[in-house]
Amino acid sequence: MTKGLFLAIPAALILSACNELPKTQEGNAAINYRCDSGAIFSVRFDAERAILTLSQATHTLIGERAASGAKYSNEELTFWGKGDNSILMLNDETWQCQRSD
Repeated sequence: MTKGLFLAIPAALILSACNELPKTQEGNAAINYRCDSGAIFSVRFDAERAILTLSQATHTLIGERAASGAKYSNEELTFWGKGDNSILMLNDETWQCQRSD
């Protein structure tokens, strides 16, 4: 019993670190980002998805496993955020973005 618990605790810590949401001020408040491309977008998070608004279009993204940070995607785009920084991948473009409150 002790051996199983001993192995389960490190595994739980590793898995919990894999899905770190960007820093939020309020539970479901939108977070605004500005990218090096000049694009501006906002994201709202819940337990399993993110709602991203870019250029007046709303995209529902599903959570994915990530080695670091929180990663969400759909057929069109991928949002990968950690802390105040994120990467937005849209078509063949990758933008570096930063939180802008």
